[in-house]
Amino acid sequence: MNICDEIEKFLLDALGNEKSVLISRNSLSRHFDCAPSQINYVLTTRFGAERGFVTSSKRGGGGYIEIARVDVADGDCLCSVLKKEIGEELSFGKARGIFETLCERGEVSEREKRILLSALTDQALDCPLMLRDRLRARIVRAALSEIAREKKEG
Repeated sequence: MNICDEIEKFLLDALGNEKSVLISRNSLSRHFDCAPSQINYVLTTRFGAERGFVTSSKRGGGGYIEIARVDVADGDCLCSVLKKEIGEELSFGKARGIFETLCERGEVSEREKRILLSALTDQALDCPLMLRDRLRARIVRAALSEIAREKKEG
């Protein structure tokens, strides 16, 4: 297991079934004998909205980080929350993270995830590079809207 995997596992274990956890970035980097930038990398790549988390930094006093699960209101679904988090552009990696999270949480099936991801690859989106991530973001927002609509209609 590499250090990023170890840090992710540690943070997930610390979070457990709680809605959020507050951790000192410096303590974490000392515990894993790594640079604080390594902690930032794990937070950015493994604890983003596309994976069902929100992270925030608390400045001062050792640089605390709060990791919270995306709060999904009653009658709402994760799709609606994630749709609001997608900007004008979306990389394939972030799109994959979104649909992996939705699959893990039972919002989409494994089959639906694979179909959607196959349509979002760079090869499938055969357009100029500067437009590809914009097009991918629009497609994912549309898919999330439809998934949320179907979930509401039951």
